[in-house]
Amino acid sequence: MPASIPDLRLDRYRDVLDVLADPRFEIYKPLMRGDAAAHLEVANPATRSRRAGALSGVLARHLSGAAVARMAPRIRTLVREILARGADKGEFDALADLAYAVPATVMADLLGHPADGILGLRPIFAGMTQGHEIDASEADRQRARLCLMMLVKRLDAGRVGGRPTPLVADALAALGGSADDAGALGYWRAMIFYAGSETTKDLIANVVAALLESPVLRDRLAAAPVGLDDTLEELIRLEGPVGCIGRVARERVEIGSNRIERGQLVHLMLGDANRDVDAFGDAACPHADTPRVKHLAFGHGPTHCLGARLARQELEIVLTEIRPYLPHMALAEPSEWTGRRVLRERASLRIRFAAPA
Repeated sequence: MPASIPDLRLDRYRDVLDVLADPRFEIYKPLMRGDAAAHLEVANPATRSRRAGALSGVLARHLSGAAVARMAPRIRTLVREILARGADKGEFDALADLAYAVPATVMADLLGHPADGILGLRPIFAGMTQGHEIDASEADRQRARLCLMMLVKRLDAGRVGGRPTPLVADALAALGGSADDAGALGYWRAMIFYAGSETTKDLIANVVAALLESPVLRDRLAAAPVGLDDTLEELIRLEGPVGCIGRVARERVEIGSNRIERGQLVHLMLGDANRDVDAFGDAACPHADTPRVKHLAFGHGPTHCLGARLARQELEIVLTEIRPYLPHMALAEPSEWTGRRVLRERASLRIRFAAPA
């Protein structure tokens, strides 16, 4: 791709949806291949597709509806204990102790990492996020790759019981066990741990902060039926964790009024698309009934997030368990955003309890 062709950002719902569904676009993976043009020069796409398909199939089975439902008691107990400790202390760091701890513990269980070691992974995850950021420098990407390597080593060294979990064992069996496959497995495990922890952390933190900042959202949750359903989906649409994802065009493509050149990097602004007034009407407010169109917080089409079901369950359990506490909860300080665009991150989320819960 000529260096003069700039990256493109798409923020309209229809355009973003069309790119996500179009097989002429390649997923942008800056930690694997650096600049966008390198995505079109993969040495052995057939091997890559075989590995990706095998690992996706394994992950889909382990995150099926039945599998995720079996995780619910563990998640519910964890959330209840965290909220009870926070209420006893009168104030707690909901970003680290709740929003991060819940999904990171679940991922540790799935991948065989000691749950008591998850807090030490936060700086590694932050470095990886910076490497995915819009306009990240090559130095940012190099640091992110080092963080990725550190995470791979941590997962190898910290394996609980010295044997792989059922998820990892099935992935090993699906790949076949060559040296190249072992390297692919290490990358896969690390990226699953990172994505399953960081994105759900931001989803939970964003929703909890929004509830404490907005009486409208708080009242909507209080009036919601036990199953939450539509309210849950609207909160995910409004407060989804992913600001943008990247795609690289394999050939010249026209999307809406945009002509996209071969090799051009396209940033799909999911957060903006989910608030597009042409798709959602008064996009900044929750709808009173089912939205007219599906949100894109978890992507769409072939690359729809395989962990979406688990993320929804974790958020639903947090919201169900936090509802009795909400009348007694308030932000201890303003919850600012980090300013990153790849993830919609809160920089802090300290919560105080105004009265005994």
